[in-house]
Amino acid sequence: MKKELKRNVSIVCITILVLSRFITTYLKIGLVFPFQSSLLEHLSAADFKSSSFMKFNIAFLIVLITTILYSSAQAQGVTDEELKKYVIAMDSLETLKVQLTTVINNISKGNSNISSNRFNELMPVINNEVKLTEAKATPDEIAYVKKAVATRDEETMKFQKAFQSLINDFVGEAVFTKVRNGIRTDTGLKKKYDSLMAIPR
Repeated sequence: MKKELKRNVSIVCITILVLSRFITTYLKIGLVFPFQSSLLEHLSAADFKSSSFMKFNIAFLIVLITTILYSSAQAQGVTDEELKKYVIAMDSLETLKVQLTTVINNISKGNSNISSNRFNELMPVINNEVKLTEAKATPDEIAYVKKAVATRDEETMKFQKAFQSLINDFVGEAVFTKVRNGIRTDTGLKKKYDSLMAIPR
């Protein structure tokens, strides 16, 4: 994988050098961006060639091309094994997210001592004794809501730990970032990712 990445970076560097020469030649004969065309009316040919105006065009295009090519090289460096690990991680995270949502939804439904509406009313003020008194909250209601908050926090912490473990220990933070960025910029990789995510598990 390292050899492939080095090869991609080398391709990017060589391409930039070739394109920079190409761009310089075209800029010398007057090729500019449309939004800069009005500026040329005030510049002579000599001024144009010697001014920082041409340097700006070169720098702008090189940065733009570098970004595009580097993103492409990064995406090309994603192996099938890395993509499969990323898919497994994302699928696992989605399952954990659904489980967390289910727990929170079930908690918010209340029980025989507290209705869903009453729960939602007391939840924001559960640590405010004055507000609880004003709301005439019963000991059973307060106990349920406090237990619900503790359960929510505990399950959320579990989710966060599982999330970090999947990224850092299973996939690897660098690989996770590389694949994620590759999916965002490379349509071919995105299609491959979507097809793998669609496979029933």
